[in-house]
Amino acid sequence: MWEWRYADGRVCSTNFQFSETGTIEGFYSANESTWSLSDDGLKIFRSDKTLMWNFQVLEKQNGKFFFRSFAKHEYFKDKCFYLTQISKKQTEQDDSEKEETVRLVIWDLDDTFWEGTLSEGEVKLRLDTLHMIRELNNRGIVNAICSKNTYKDTREMLERLGVWDDFVFARISWNPKGPQVKDIVEKIQLRPESILFIDDNLMNLNEVKAAVPGIRVAEPDIIKNWQENPIFRGKPDLKHKRLKAYRILESKQSDKEKIGGDNEEFLRSSNIRISFHTDVEKEFSRIHELVNRTNQLNFTKNRWPEDVEEARKLFEKEVSEEFFSDFGYIKSPIFMVIMVFEVFISQSLDICSISYFHAAL
Repeated sequence: MWEWRYADGRVCSTNFQFSETGTIEGFYSANESTWSLSDDGLKIFRSDKTLMWNFQVLEKQNGKFFFRSFAKHEYFKDKCFYLTQISKKQTEQDDSEKEETVRLVIWDLDDTFWEGTLSEGEVKLRLDTLHMIRELNNRGIVNAICSKNTYKDTREMLERLGVWDDFVFARISWNPKGPQVKDIVEKIQLRPESILFIDDNLMNLNEVKAAVPGIRVAEPDIIKNWQENPIFRGKPDLKHKRLKAYRILESKQSDKEKIGGDNEEFLRSSNIRISFHTDVEKEFSRIHELVNRTNQLNFTKNRWPEDVEEARKLFEKEVSEEFFSDFGYIKSPIFMVIMVFEVFISQSLDICSISYFHAAL
């Protein structure tokens, strides 16, 4: 276990680890992704495979080993970082004592995410909060907004700063924050205990706590040394899969609201198309995929072999031996219905919403 810090003493992580597979663990950044050890030093590479650090000087001080190096990447060439060994005794912690990690951070903007008040003039982006939201996205922790401001002006400012796409479920209006945060929690479908709301106004924090029991709240001081806070450890998600998934959910919720929240009307407006196929052999690869990949249409969770041909043989054997046995998948010796949905369904409709088709079969 190592401490990863700037030369001026600012700590980025106390959980920096070199895995046996050659990846960096405990600290998730595009600048420090993989590592290798050779005769010319300990090398750390960016996610694009370019060399970021080459630690060649190993020193010992107060019984601890530490490396130091200047960045090799041209953009960071003046940056110096230290890697310092931490004893196991300092880092061991019982899993049962670890605090639950957050999955969503809801940000106030004025005097929290940025410096200044937008309605009173220009604001200045804080580099520490910019780094934090992007690192949180890299850890699978998504970011939302709840701000008392004019929506149009605020979105334009966030777009100008290049951070609008780093957020989901932005609630920007002059309405009270309690109901707005409650709306985010209901729409994003997460437990309040896994959500953190950051605001510089104590009245807003107390209002949100009353509106959403169990939610965590904090003042902007939590941003300082956030890398050391275990509630932000998350899990590696450099491709931002969770952010993209919640963006789809947000779009779906928005479409649903436009038609007044009517589920039946929403389904009708989705333009879903269903096709019926009777040639089981021709469509077997798709059937195989449905059985093994689509959990909501396979309630027993039984699976065929991953190899399509092995699965085909098993299916034929089961059907020929005893059709009426319950093997846990959809099947018929006469025909099999394959539901083929347009790409739209993956973007705007929960597959569980149409699982009643399975029951009807």
